[in-house]
Amino acid sequence: MRQRKKIQILLYEQKLSKLLCISPMGYTGFIGDFYWNDLEKENGTMNFKMIHENYNVYNLERSLEFYEKALGLKEVRRKEAEDGSFIIVYVADRQSGFELELTWMRDMDRPYNLGDCEFHLAFGTDDYEAAHKLHEQMGCICYENPRMGIYFISDPDGYWLEIVPQH
Repeated sequence: MRQRKKIQILLYEQKLSKLLCISPMGYTGFIGDFYWNDLEKENGTMNFKMIHENYNVYNLERSLEFYEKALGLKEVRRKEAEDGSFIIVYVADRQSGFELELTWMRDMDRPYNLGDCEFHLAFGTDDYEAAHKLHEQMGCICYENPRMGIYFISDPDGYWLEIVPQH
């Protein structure tokens, strides 16, 4: 059992080494120590799966229309506060199981300040040219990098979404 655990750890270390080397904050050792010491369980290694990303939105209906038209994301479930103070809508594609959580807050009286917008969610597409044409027609392309073969679109609240061709 102990030997099997050592082999598992070595395999995970090999998989994580690329991620740990590119840590922009220089936390390579910290991330490694945290992962192995705090997340490892006696009965095996703890696993995580990304399930959703949250964006707070100012106009929920406008955002739902955008995500459906621009990316084909459909509402999969909704939670509404009994007092009407918030609505959370989860949208998703049909392939990945990953969801985008759109949260509308009744008391928000202005569009959200996204700072320098140095974050984004990426979407792969099987028809890059058709996607680019659609997004061009929608007027939502905010940045293009033809050398890298990618571009970004901006949703109604200013969140950037990267579009990349699937390989």
